[in-house]
Amino acid sequence: MIDTSLFVAAGPDVRSFTRQVRLAAEPAEVFRAWTTAEGLKALLDVEAKVELRIGGPLELYFMPEAPEGTRGSEGCQILAYLPDRLLAFSWNAPPTIPETRELHTWVVMELVPTGEGGTDLSLTHAGFGEGDAWDETAAYFERAWGLVIEAMIARFGG
Repeated sequence: MIDTSLFVAAGPDVRSFTRQVRLAAEPAEVFRAWTTAEGLKALLDVEAKVELRIGGPLELYFMPEAPEGTRGSEGCQILAYLPDRLLAFSWNAPPTIPETRELHTWVVMELVPTGEGGTDLSLTHAGFGEGDAWDETAAYFERAWGLVIEAMIARFGG
């Protein structure tokens, strides 16, 4: 079950940012990389728990040896998906920002075939609240998703 009380943003005007990249891999390959533990290991060198279903976990363990609750995106879930086209999941702040850690934002990845065997990926991270801690959280993820995009280019080519 998805606990909607964890999300602070609502309505048509949600705070968000978008990153876009063209990858030299088919949408199905990019989708598998994000929807399997093996794919995430190969892509980001992280342990992960993924169950491709609405409400299923999408947890990446950036620090697998850390205490439970501080390993990574624990508690995050798949919100929606269309195979090889779209993946939406909840996301939480890192443990270094405890004011927003227990609340959720969401990420939407849209995958469009280029017609040349590649994928145009649009990644939108949305649902940030207001205030200093949320400003810090948004800035953290603007940097972090840039690193993820770089890892995707390294894995798939750009």
